[in-house]
Amino acid sequence: MSNNNTPAAPPGNRHLIKRISELFEKQQDADCRIVFVLDRTAIAEAGSSQSSPPTSAECAGVGSLLAHSWVLRYASDDFATKMVWEARSTEPPAKRQRAEPTAGTSAAPQPLPELRVTVSTADDVPCAIAAIKFAYTGLLEARSITEALQVRWQADAMGIQGCVEACLQAIKEKLQAAPTTAGAAGANGANGANGGAAGSSGAAATAAPDGGGAGGGGGPSSAGGAASGLSELPAVELYRCPGLWPDAQNHPDFAAFTDLRAEAKRQLVAHFGDALSVLNNEQLYFQMRALPALGLEALLESDDFGTDSESSVLALLAAWMAAKYDSTDAEMRQRLCNLIRLVQCSQTYLSLVVPALALAHHDHRDSQAGWFPIEPAQANWFTLYANASGAMKEALWKHRPQSGGVPDAWLSQQPRRQCLPKDGRVYKLSCSRDELAAVFGGLEREQRGWVGMRVKGTPIMERSLHAMGVPWRVLISHIQGKGTAGLYVKPMMPSVAFGEGIAHLEKLMAGKPALMPQMCVTLQRVNGLRRQIFSIDNKLGSFGRTRGHSSMLVLAPEPAEAQALQGQQGQRARGEAAVEAQWVGYLADGNIHGTITLLPSSAQGAAA
Repeated sequence: MSNNNTPAAPPGNRHLIKRISELFEKQQDADCRIVFVLDRTAIAEAGSSQSSPPTSAECAGVGSLLAHSWVLRYASDDFATKMVWEARSTEPPAKRQRAEPTAGTSAAPQPLPELRVTVSTADDVPCAIAAIKFAYTGLLEARSITEALQVRWQADAMGIQGCVEACLQAIKEKLQAAPTTAGAAGANGANGANGGAAGSSGAAATAAPDGGGAGGGGGPSSAGGAASGLSELPAVELYRCPGLWPDAQNHPDFAAFTDLRAEAKRQLVAHFGDALSVLNNEQLYFQMRALPALGLEALLESDDFGTDSESSVLALLAAWMAAKYDSTDAEMRQRLCNLIRLVQCSQTYLSLVVPALALAHHDHRDSQAGWFPIEPAQANWFTLYANASGAMKEALWKHRPQSGGVPDAWLSQQPRRQCLPKDGRVYKLSCSRDELAAVFGGLEREQRGWVGMRVKGTPIMERSLHAMGVPWRVLISHIQGKGTAGLYVKPMMPSVAFGEGIAHLEKLMAGKPALMPQMCVTLQRVNGLRRQIFSIDNKLGSFGRTRGHSSMLVLAPEPAEAQALQGQQGQRARGEAAVEAQWVGYLADGNIHGTITLLPSSAQGAAA
């Protein structure tokens, strides 16, 4: 025998429950009608912005439903309160309707009493009906998280008992049924997405070592397809419906909904993984740019959203702003910017990028050019702190901006998860024979040419690899007639400025020192041996300038028959033949293959 003194709820008569559920929308025993009407306040507000007042049709009912008062009365206290029948008879309406007319009369049945339910738009009616159907059946019909939220909203407005809880449970189950994505982001950002050889049909090689730019760029036509895959994530669907969330912390189901948001946030972080995975993977990159603002906020405020440096997180936010600035308001943009842990950015960012953003904000604070809301005086403190050491750094920290001066997160020293493992993250490089021939084949004697290697799977035409908030290019250089070629890495201007703000960034950064991430580049020879070309360990480079070795790649001799070709056409043919012969030791299936490995940096952010 159970020791629980609380009596168990009676199971109910299943036959009776079945018969009640079958009455939904049926005329049998119906004794009232639910009429859905538009919210007059919403209609008036809509009419005030138009040239003509709302029509009578707009104010009339937008749908109706046969109902049974004895079901609604016990399913909803709100409905019970509304059921004030006409005082002329104590009989139930249904009984009055079924009464036989007196002899000699042809009186029509009395019209059914109406229960009015207010909805904001006609599109809300199906969800309101679904909530009422739950009152009859105890079953929730919601195909998506959005529908469950809409039904929850209507059920809450009508006070239908048990339906709100059922909607929240449905949302929880849909979140739990989402495919596991933990770890996928890291794999997609490196080996997984970058596997395979890149053929000559890929992005065109560059003939010079310059390119890129400080402005937030667009992307290839596949961006739409990549972003559309985001709709498969239930967590994202939840973040797209903030207007359907409980609107007050004292709402009865607010605590339960907070738990759902925490689960959605966990799934979102697991899907995207870390800033490097997003910036270096085309699919994740365009999915991130398609995120609703609240979804991005969930990533930025999470300690589990990894990165190599907070500079990469700021670069990620800039990429999102490039796509979403015009579709968000100033308050939401401020909230997102306030989540950057600015003091943990690299010395490069705090010395060059942040001051440029401050100048752009000072000059263009009401446009996208001034998107990051930091004042020059505030940026100056971060610059000083980044470049100080010892006692000076301690003194600056003691005199840091106090509450109200800058957002708390800007000064936060709580680290995010370090996303680079001890052995590093490997990305695949490739360059096709056609790309080499297009540049090197047309060179005159002693003329230098440059070809950019592609980083497989990265966005923006696979032109660069992001690390520490900076795009890096791997370049092959060759002087026509020489038996060697060089391999270089070049830091590009980060894409964090827009419009008029680009000039500030270019002025402050051009030719300035750039702290290079710890990385190593390896090329594959045809004989299967890998050769580590060079390794960089937090050395200084310069923006817009290459760093590497001019004679690292030993080429085969130029064929004698190619040297004998004369004239302009002969020169072109000679160059193409020379490329084919000289690069034979590196070309496999028409491509040069290699890797670039990003290693965890020994130099930490300014907060260290």
